[in-house]
Amino acid sequence: MRLTIALMENLVSNAERRAIRTGERRLAVRICDLQNGIASITGKVELVYEGEQEGAVRGREAPRRKAVKEVFAKYFPDAYKAKEKNEGAPSEYDSIFRWFAQGKKVEISDDLTARDFQSRLQQVTGLEDLPKRYLPVKDPIELPTAMEFVLEALHQNSILAKERTDTAALAYTDMFSTMLGKPEEAED
Repeated sequence: MRLTIALMENLVSNAERRAIRTGERRLAVRICDLQNGIASITGKVELVYEGEQEGAVRGREAPRRKAVKEVFAKYFPDAYKAKEKNEGAPSEYDSIFRWFAQGKKVEISDDLTARDFQSRLQQVTGLEDLPKRYLPVKDPIELPTAMEFVLEALHQNSILAKERTDTAALAYTDMFSTMLGKPEEAED
């Protein structure tokens, strides 16, 4: 119980820090806030969980990666099988895949204002429609987090690549382009 409370407090604290800095009155926790939340649980639990073989960072990131994949699988159709089910018809992911396949990338960070955060995510064709269709988004302030969740889930399912930029932002890109480019920058 203490673990989940510590994580939640850290996530909310990061969102509050961003709101104070940007002057925004409403806030929403983002997927990228989880990076800061991981530090809060590291000291509370010892992850033997292959952490010794993979290293401390990968070991403590494993539960987050697994959770994203499981929640995505619960609410969204399988991104790989969507085309097969429609017998060649376009899937709801096709416009997202095409956008990234054109060499485009989207950079986000926990320092962006809510408006800038949403604006960057809306550049990805088809991304806004997906969470509206499959997630119970009740408040418009939740939509950008839901959009970011889709990108993170596609990354965790090895469909998109994610890399850290020079400005400490995260950039989602086409997996194939990243494999041919600079693999040492790719993030788990």
